[in-house]
Amino acid sequence: MVLLIDISRYLQDKPKERDPSTFYYSLAGVVECYELLRQFIDGTDESDYCFITVLAPSRFVDEQDKRSVSSYDALKLRIWNEVRDVHYVNPLASMVRISCCENSVENVEK
Repeated sequence: MVLLIDISRYLQDKPKERDPSTFYYSLAGVVECYELLRQFIDGTDESDYCFITVLAPSRFVDEQDKRSVSSYDALKLRIWNEVRDVHYVNPLASMVRISCCENSVENVEK
C-alpha cells in the first residue's frame, strides 16, 4: 500500500477574507496532524508493505514559523537530520528535501 499525504493546507494561515468553501486549520489542528505523522513513524514496525510519503511546502522546515515542524518536537526529533553533507543529499534519510531548482545545494538545504 502506498499513501501520499499532502499537508500543505495545514501550513496555511487563515486569511482575513476567508473563502467559506475552503478549510483552514488552527494551530491545535496542526499539532494533531503532526501527532498523527509521529504515530505513523512510531508504528513502522507494525506496518508491513506500507510506504508513506508526506508532501509539505518549504514552510514546514522553517524554524521561525509557528506552524513548522519545530512547533512539535516529538515529530522533529524523529525526522530531522542532525548531520547533513553540504554537497550531497542522502536519499535514504527519513526526510528528503526536494527543490524546484536544479543543481542548487542551497535550495536542497532549504
